[in-house]
Amino acid sequence: MKKIFLSCVSVILSCVIIFNFSTQEASAHHVKVTLDGMELKKGQIGSIYIKKSTKIYNYIDGKLVFYKTAKVKEKYRVYKVNEGTKTYSIGSKQYIKISDKNITYKKVPKSQYDKVNTVHDYAYRGTYWGDSISQVKKIVKSKLEGSDGDWLMYKTETFGYKSATHYFFEKNKLENVMVSFELEDGYYSLGNMRRIHDTLYPKLKKELNTRNEGFTNENGTSTTWNLKSRSVHLSIYDNKYYETKLGILYSPPEE
Repeated sequence: MKKIFLSCVSVILSCVIIFNFSTQEASAHHVKVTLDGMELKKGQIGSIYIKKSTKIYNYIDGKLVFYKTAKVKEKYRVYKVNEGTKTYSIGSKQYIKISDKNITYKKVPKSQYDKVNTVHDYAYRGTYWGDSISQVKKIVKSKLEGSDGDWLMYKTETFGYKSATHYFFEKNKLENVMVSFELEDGYYSLGNMRRIHDTLYPKLKKELNTRNEGFTNENGTSTTWNLKSRSVHLSIYDNKYYETKLGILYSPPEE
């Protein structure tokens, strides 16, 4: 089953014509990572753990001025180490002295830092490029019909058609999404293929949230959008067995 759909993906990819269009769609998110019970934030380089009550400062007119007391067992995020003032920046213009003996400073591991600060573009219906298999499984609520080490297939319904949605992974990172539709007949004339394309086109365009028309081929059977966060290709075509196939391929954006 997987091999069949991989061949369909190859066919659709061979039809894609690259065009540049702007888009209004949401484009990116950051992976949520928890370290020692506290969610890491973008730009966070470390954490401070309070062993004994200690002082938090503001920096006013070139001087550290007492602001409030940090209590035992509290945790603070660190965004910068200030060599000049010998302080840790903990956000909101607040500081803790590096020399403070009542704290423990722990640096965020590079692997965790990179996860939080790497931007992931939007892929398809709540998923993002680079999502792991386990992340996609948590997001997709449809019935899982098939899977292996780098592929998931869900039974879905898309734009009024019965369909199967395939998620393809490379090294446990989401690489492509293919929606394949179930057609009532095995073979359709060119006129009927155009009709099906024209029925799906406005629905897909609306879901993509773009004002751009995309690029439609001369047969009127496929349209490609190259958007900010993804390339999208709607296509209805005949395979070598004279069977009509209908699918939408979502791929990472063209560079």
